[in-house]
Amino acid sequence: MLRHGCAPSQLNALAAVGTNPALREDPRYRDAGLDFYPERILMQDSSGLPVLADIAALFQAAEELGLQGAGTVRMRADLVVDHAVEVDYWGGADAAAKNLDAEFERHGSRFKFLKWAQGRFPWLRVTPPGSGICHQLNLELFATVVGVKDGVAGVDSLLGTDSHTTMVNALSVFGWGVGGIEATSVLLGNPVNLPVPHVVGVRLSGALRAGVTATDLALSLTAMLRRHALVGKIVEFCGAGMGALSLPDRATIANMAPEYGATMGFFPADAETLAYLRMTERSEQHVAIAESFLKAQGLFWSADAPLPVFEEVLDFDLGSVQATVAGPSRPDQKLGLAQVPQSVPPAPSESGPAIGRKAFAEWRYRHRRHHQLHQHLQSAPPRRRGPVGGEGGRARFGAQALGQDIPGSRFAHRVRHADASRAAKILGRARFRARRPRLHHLYGQFRPPKS
Repeated sequence: MLRHGCAPSQLNALAAVGTNPALREDPRYRDAGLDFYPERILMQDSSGLPVLADIAALFQAAEELGLQGAGTVRMRADLVVDHAVEVDYWGGADAAAKNLDAEFERHGSRFKFLKWAQGRFPWLRVTPPGSGICHQLNLELFATVVGVKDGVAGVDSLLGTDSHTTMVNALSVFGWGVGGIEATSVLLGNPVNLPVPHVVGVRLSGALRAGVTATDLALSLTAMLRRHALVGKIVEFCGAGMGALSLPDRATIANMAPEYGATMGFFPADAETLAYLRMTERSEQHVAIAESFLKAQGLFWSADAPLPVFEEVLDFDLGSVQATVAGPSRPDQKLGLAQVPQSVPPAPSESGPAIGRKAFAEWRYRHRRHHQLHQHLQSAPPRRRGPVGGEGGRARFGAQALGQDIPGSRFAHRVRHADASRAAKILGRARFRARRPRLHHLYGQFRPPKS
């Protein structure tokens, strides 16, 4: 914290609140915090490109104005091109190479700009497409856990322009996702105001049963944690069960932090952290420095370590996790694998004949026609009166959408001169109000028939 420029008053307040969370409501400590300067910035191409464009424009304007020291960034930044891939080829041994060639051809101007930016900014490192996703590379290559700068060792930290930057919390790296504006501000030398966070401890016990995967664990934890108010809080995992989790398992859990609402899902460093550094070919010297620093600072976790001070502690038994299916729309909507058969609709013999191909094709065709009508009505004038009383304007506009204004429409010969009631019949409605068409009422008309 001294390296981050904390004043003595800030240090005293942080120490008081850290050792006694009840003091958080004390007016003297309510706004306690620090100016946080991360060690590095991680960006992916979709949000990183605007950041680089803004910084390039600012630096150019500063140089034109003759400002001294303009264009200096004192932290490193990594940009990984992993969000632009499109699948044009599949099913062959050369599909990946062909897709990569198509990507370079399709986004040539983007890659030219990135190559120029990497040459222009010495603090920037660009990883080309086809190398992996940013979170994988962050774990395997970019993260140091402990780094040495100007002869002083310190823990690794970062801000990323992707919400799932929290995956690196599994490696005991302090960081979370932010927007592009915040990333630009930090690169230009501005700190992030970091209030003393609410930290919730999750005490893990037991071990996963055979056949249970990290995905099952992550979905079960997410369903449990979403029942607690974790927005703006940090979740830190602890307990004897940590020793039963590999680092990839921890990364799966930390990656889900945005889903269970927390700012981070943090795992303290332990023997598994050092083993992962060795597995990913970090040097023995680097691993030795990391181990010595973490132990000297009291940041190294072991099974006999005392439980840290948390505002709240939640218990979770790894042995209770079952094979899980999540969905259909949210990760907290989960079913045990044994419950899945009960969620399947009854067989056709019990509820009548299933929808056939012809009925489904008819439903799909009507659905597409409705979508075309809806899009056409969005461009209609507010009110147009036609020859059929108050139902002429938009209804005739809708009739045109069904045939006259759509080349090759099979309804063209039926609705070219149709009035509002004719258009309503074609849509399967008894009435179509022109002044304020309630299109949401139509959705019931476009479900598959029951028989």
